[in-house]
Amino acid sequence: MPSACQRRQAGWLRRLPVAALLIIPALLSTNMTWAQSTEYPQRPVRLVVPYAPGGVADIAARLLSTHMAESWHQSVTVENRTGGGGTVAADTVAKAPPDGSMLLVATVSDFSIFPSLYAHLPYSVEHDLVPVVLATDNPVLFTASSGAPFSSVAELIAHSKSNPKGVSYSSPSLGSINHLLAEQFAYATGARLVHVPYKGGAPAAAAVAGGEVPLGVLALSSAMPHMKSGKVRAIAITSARRLAAAPDWPTVAESGVSGVVGSNWVGVAAPTGTPNEVIRKINQEVNRILKLPEIIERLAVVGGETAGSTPEEFATRIREEAPRYAQTVTRLGLKVE
Repeated sequence: MPSACQRRQAGWLRRLPVAALLIIPALLSTNMTWAQSTEYPQRPVRLVVPYAPGGVADIAARLLSTHMAESWHQSVTVENRTGGGGTVAADTVAKAPPDGSMLLVATVSDFSIFPSLYAHLPYSVEHDLVPVVLATDNPVLFTASSGAPFSSVAELIAHSKSNPKGVSYSSPSLGSINHLLAEQFAYATGARLVHVPYKGGAPAAAAVAGGEVPLGVLALSSAMPHMKSGKVRAIAITSARRLAAAPDWPTVAESGVSGVVGSNWVGVAAPTGTPNEVIRKINQEVNRILKLPEIIERLAVVGGETAGSTPEEFATRIREEAPRYAQTVTRLGLKVE
């Protein structure tokens, strides 16, 4: 026999309109989904980096992972998944379960350059990845070897025009942010620059330090060890403003060349379909970490700066920068199969 309480509950349900009875399961499902997402992370989290250890994306991922793990009481590991110039890692994350257990920590190249540079990407940055947060800004530096006959932007331009062979410069790779900024500089000024791509930032910087090429367009993290030894000197920085850690370095714009502004920034993305509550929690945690004095100091040591953003602000930056780099890629006739 049903109890009195059970009879009252059954009577209450019978008096509800049919529409209300249909809504109840949907509400329960929504509440369960919300409860699950607010408990994130329920399993170990992997930060997938497209490049080898030591680069700007790897540095950012390792700084973030330590504090994420402490805050969330969950394992957060960095996985360097190289290959395909960075596309293997992005494709892996794009096809991962959309639960926040695998995140992409990558650079401006992966988000804003590769869609126009690669003829066939196995994923879509726009449709398969969700921007979560802009983590760090890493300006690119025009550098000269100690024996180069120029030490400023004006002298570089003049020397390149007076030299029939132009001025050779190193970059980490064909189609890198360094390469595209150098070519934007050459297009804007008429400077004769000859690109010499290397396999990574370290060998590109070593080429300048060793005098193989007189000019390098480098990440600060690559250039700084050689600058300390006196073998490489700074000419100008590509950021919109001077770097706080090196206020004596002029920007390219301050040196009389407008329109050559860019950063090898690092951002975090998740697979499309990741619940909004999970996206927001990751965003809030990364922004919290980026405000820590120790993080700001450690990034400054390698020439970087903390950024921070909302998911919407990060998406806007990708959208605004991609056409500008695509224009340069098209003008140069670059295409990677």
